[in-house]
Amino acid sequence: MQASSTGRPLLTLQDLEAGAGKGGGASPTLRIPGALEVPPGIHLVTGKSGHGKSLLLSLLAGYPMAEATVRVARLAIDGASFPGLTGHEVAARLLRKALCRRYRTVPCIFLPQNLPIVAKGLLTVAELLREVSNGICVTLGRENKFRKQAIEAQIAATFGKTPWRDRLIGLLAHDVGTLSGGERRRVEVSARLIGLRVLAAKEMTRALIILDEPTTGLDDENAAAFFDFIAEACNGRTAFLIATHVPGLLHGRACSALRLEKTEQAGAAVCTVTQTWFEDGRQA
Repeated sequence: MQASSTGRPLLTLQDLEAGAGKGGGASPTLRIPGALEVPPGIHLVTGKSGHGKSLLLSLLAGYPMAEATVRVARLAIDGASFPGLTGHEVAARLLRKALCRRYRTVPCIFLPQNLPIVAKGLLTVAELLREVSNGICVTLGRENKFRKQAIEAQIAATFGKTPWRDRLIGLLAHDVGTLSGGERRRVEVSARLIGLRVLAAKEMTRALIILDEPTTGLDDENAAAFFDFIAEACNGRTAFLIATHVPGLLHGRACSALRLEKTEQAGAAVCTVTQTWFEDGRQA
């Protein structure tokens, strides 16, 4: 299934630069020269390890570098701009606050590479699925209604009659801390996809989904099944930004690629982002 690339962009950026700010430190400068647009569909985030993929995704999700400063010529979420933040340098915490306010009405679902709550294993799989899914839906006032629904029913509605569903249901009573790395990632990804399905059921599918290496720890078969599900979830109103070490699994489905390259400028590391569009969803 080919991802759609039509419709108003969920995210628009122009001439962005984010740097380390007063505290300095080893974090590189992130730079987006020119325009970047993320309309509905699948958008790959590519680049060598250490070239800033996680840095970019964290910033777009509202988690910029601590103590960073940001300058952006234009920023818009689903067509709504942030005039108070554009055209001059601001503290990254102000960008975070602005994005978080906007993401209350245009949901942003973020999957970072590492989740401390998962690593500590303080919850069962069922509890984690509920917590993450509720966190996605709470800003829309859906929390109480969602909690009344059985998590097994949510899994079945999201994944259908598939091995992914069967394995996930079989893990519900397990402590997250006892799972393998691949199984933890399956749970983390599933929680976000269940949240997305709940939003879709309420016709709130105009959302930005940011996934940082979502298939880490999964074998090829399960990784392919996951991307099949993502392709089906692209309904013309949802935009996916996906950093993955297996971009070939999305061949023919991506609308564009955001490519990162790290260089040294005046003795400092700079991660530059450029966007390449694919004709009819085919990678060039």
